[in-house]
Amino acid sequence: MVLVVHDPERGDLRELLDFELDLAFGSDENAFELTCAEGLAPAEGQLVFVDGSEYGGVVDEASYEAGREATGTVTCKGRTWHGVLAGKRLLPDSGSGYLSVSGKAGDVLASLVGRMGLSGLFSAAPDDTAVSYTFERFCDGYSGLKALAKANGRKVAMRRKGGKVEISLPPAVDYASKVDSDLLDFTLTSVHRCVNHLVCAGTGELEDRAVVHFYADAAGNVSHTQSLFGVDEIAALYDYSNADEEKLEEEGRKKLQEYQTQGSVEVEAHDDIDVDVGDVISARDNAHGRTVTATVAKKIVNVSRGVATYSYEVGSETTTKTSSSGTAESSGGGHAYLAGKGLSLDGYTFSAEVDAAALAAVESKAVAAEKGASDAAAAAAEASESAAGAASTAEEAAAAADANKKAIAGKQDKLTAGANVTIDGATISAEDTTYDEATPSKAGLMSAADKDRLDKAIKSGDELMTTNPFTPGSTLYISKIDNALYAADKRFNVSGKMISGDGAETELSAVNLAAPFAGDYEKQVIIQPGSTMVLRIRFDNQYYGQFPGYPYGYIIISFYFALGPKSVTVRAYNAYEPQGTGWKTLDGEKMSSSSYRLAWRFRNKYYGIQEFEVTIEGAASGSEGRTSLSQIEMHLDRPYSGRNPFLSKYAAEELYYPLTAPKFIGNLQGTADAAKTADKATTASSADSAATADRLKTARKVAIAGAVNGSATWDGSGDLAITVTGDSAAAGFLAAHPVGFYAETSGADPNDYGGTWERAPSVGPHTWLRTK
Repeated sequence: MVLVVHDPERGDLRELLDFELDLAFGSDENAFELTCAEGLAPAEGQLVFVDGSEYGGVVDEASYEAGREATGTVTCKGRTWHGVLAGKRLLPDSGSGYLSVSGKAGDVLASLVGRMGLSGLFSAAPDDTAVSYTFERFCDGYSGLKALAKANGRKVAMRRKGGKVEISLPPAVDYASKVDSDLLDFTLTSVHRCVNHLVCAGTGELEDRAVVHFYADAAGNVSHTQSLFGVDEIAALYDYSNADEEKLEEEGRKKLQEYQTQGSVEVEAHDDIDVDVGDVISARDNAHGRTVTATVAKKIVNVSRGVATYSYEVGSETTTKTSSSGTAESSGGGHAYLAGKGLSLDGYTFSAEVDAAALAAVESKAVAAEKGASDAAAAAAEASESAAGAASTAEEAAAAADANKKAIAGKQDKLTAGANVTIDGATISAEDTTYDEATPSKAGLMSAADKDRLDKAIKSGDELMTTNPFTPGSTLYISKIDNALYAADKRFNVSGKMISGDGAETELSAVNLAAPFAGDYEKQVIIQPGSTMVLRIRFDNQYYGQFPGYPYGYIIISFYFALGPKSVTVRAYNAYEPQGTGWKTLDGEKMSSSSYRLAWRFRNKYYGIQEFEVTIEGAASGSEGRTSLSQIEMHLDRPYSGRNPFLSKYAAEELYYPLTAPKFIGNLQGTADAAKTADKATTASSADSAATADRLKTARKVAIAGAVNGSATWDGSGDLAITVTGDSAAAGFLAAHPVGFYAETSGADPNDYGGTWERAPSVGPHTWLRTK
C-alpha cells in the first residue's frame, strides 16, 4: 500500500513507501495520524491518501523531535475525508424548518456537497436510485449523509478517483456468512434485557408536566403497551424539558428504539475481510453457539510498511443507562427557559412574585445592616486615634531609615561609573547609546553606501553559492555544491514531454520540470511502463546562446532506489565548427560503484553546447512497476576554484543529501599564495638584503590606511611606532565585504576604501575580487 502526498496547488508530489498510518472513522474520531521520515513528511494543508480507497485526509498539524535524541521522523495529524464532512453543517434554507432532499442519489449527493462548499474536494458518483430524507436541524455533514444512507437502506462510501474524493451510496451489505470465529478475533457481548420502559417528560411543572410512556417488548418492538414487568422491566427517564406531547411522541419512540440492541461486538480482522461503516455483521461464536447482529459503527485502519490491518466497532451497550435528556425548538428557534422560585413564565413573559417569607428575609437583612452601620461608626472613632499614633511612628521610622542609610554608605564598596553610566546615590543609570542611521556623509554602524551595496548583493530567496562551476566573472547565487545544472529550470530554458505507449504526448508540468534540478534526491518524476520522457535544456538565454562555461565533464542521471529505466540516452547540440556542428550522442555508462547503483553518467567532450536532450524509456522494474527519475546533474572538469573550494555531493556519508544551510566558505587560495611569498622571502640572497638596507639611507614615511589611519617617519635607526585612529566607515566597508567577495562598480576602485582588490574578467559593470 502506497501513500500519495498531494498539494492543492501543485498536484501529486511524491509517494511514501515506508510510513506508519493510524486512521479511524465512523461514529467518532474521523481523524488520522501519520509517521514518516522528516524529509518526506507532508506540510500542513497538504493531502495524503491511498489512491482508489477512502483512506485519506488533510494534514492539520505536524510535530517532530529535535536535539540529541531526535528520531528523524515527523508525526502528522489531521482530518479524514469523513472528518472534513463532519466539520460542515447542513442548514435548512431561509424560512424553512428542516432541510429535505429527494431525487436521484447522485444528484442529491452533488447538491449536498455544493451546499457544504466542498465541490473542489468531493464529487458525487452517478446513481439513478431514488432517495429521500429530511435531516435533523443543524446536523453535521457526515452524520447527515450516514442518516440519509441508513434511511434508504444504503451506506456512505468514498474513494479517491480522478483528482477528487468520490462519494457514493451503495447498498449496505450483510456479512452474516463471512464473520465467523474461525475468521475473526472478536469480543461478543450479548444483551438479554436493555431499557424497555422510557418515561418521557416534556414541558410544564409538577402535575402539569407533559409525560408520555413508551414500552418495548422482548423482540424490541416499541409501543404504548407494556409487556415486561418485575425484574424484566428496565425503566429510564428521557428529560426533554421544552418538548410538548406531540414532540415527545416523535422523539421518545426514536430514543427507545435506539436502546434496543442484542448486544455489541468488537471485531479485529486477520484475513482479507474489509467491510464498510454501515454494513451489518452477524457474528457467531461456534464454540458457544451465540450470535449477535449489529451495524458497523466505526472502522480503524492501521498501515505499517505498506501492510494494512483492520478492526471495527459495532453495536452498543445500553443496559445500565437510566436517563437521557433532549431539547426541542419552537418554530422561531431560540432557547428553552424554566421559571425558578419567585418567577412565573406565561408565554414569553416573566413575572416576579414576592411572598411573606421573602419580605421577612429582607427585613432581617435590614436590621443586620443597621447594626453594622452603628458598629462602623464606633470603629471609625478608634481609627482616628490610631492614625495620630501612626503619624508619630512614621516620623520615627524615617529618622531611623536615614541613619541606617548613612551607616551602610560608610561600609559598602565604592562604585565607579564607567562609560555611559552614572551613579546617583543608590541609583545607577545607563545613557542611551543608540547610533543614528548611517548616511552618505555620516558614519554609523555601516555607511549608507555599503548598506545599499549589501542589500543589492543577495536578494530574498537567493541561495549563496559554495562554489562557481563556471568561468571567472559569473555572478551566480543559486549554484548548489558543484552541480552546474542546479536549478536549471530557473536559469535556463527547460521543456519536456511524456510520450505514452500509444504515441500520445503530454507536456511536463512545472513541478516535474523543476524536480530533476532541485538538488534533492527525494523529488521524483514518475515514468510509467511503456512511456518515454524527453527533456530538453536550452541555453539560448545565455551569452552567445551557449552553455555559460567550459562544458567538458560528466552528466549524471540518478534514479530513486530500485526504480530504474529501460534505457537512457543523452544528446548535445554542438555549435563549435571544428568539432562538427549538429547533434552528438554522448557516450554513457552505468556507474559501477555501489553508491551509484542506479546512476548513469555521460561524457560531454564538445565545446559549443547550445542544448542538451535527455531521453528516458520507462521500464517495469522493482516492486512498483515504474521508473522514478531523481536528479540530472553536471560535474565539470574545469570549475572555477578561485572563489571558494567546492564539496562533492557524492562524497562519503553525503550521498544524495543537499546542503541544508548554505554559508560562506573561506577562500583557501589566499593561504597558498601567502606561503609561497613567505618562502621567497626566506631564500633571498645576502646581496639582495644589503641592497634593501642601503635604501634606508633616506628616511621613509610609513602610513597605514583602511579600517584605521595613522603615519610616522622612519629612518631605520630605531623601533617604529605608529599611533592610529579608528575609521568606522572603512571598518564597516571591510566587514561587509570579506575576502573572496565579488563587487560590481561603475568604475570606482574599491582599493580606495580598504582591503586589496583585483579586477576580474566581466561583461558590463566592473567586477572586483577582494583577495586580502
